[in-house]
Amino acid sequence: MTTFGLAVLSVALWTVRVVITSSGRRAAGSLVATVEATTYVGVVSHLVGSLDAPQHLLIYGVGVGLGTFAGLTVVSRFQAVAVERAGTTPDRSGSPARV
Repeated sequence: MTTFGLAVLSVALWTVRVVITSSGRRAAGSLVATVEATTYVGVVSHLVGSLDAPQHLLIYGVGVGLGTFAGLTVVSRFQAVAVERAGTTPDRSGSPARV
């Protein structure tokens, strides 16, 4: 996988892990953390091996930005499904309110 792809995957997983863990699902968060850490080590080792090509650092930076967006998109979709399954409707503050 490329630097860009690894960066997107690593940061998206990090974002999802933080949300999962903060919602109290420690085991699921730990599992995602394992995959995320492995991916991160892969991207860092790739970057260290190509320090003579500064475009890789720029590509990594763009991947981090897109990974953040992707992770937040995944989280919002999971939350929408959870809200739908629970039979709730978000109020204006974004908090679920019982229907």
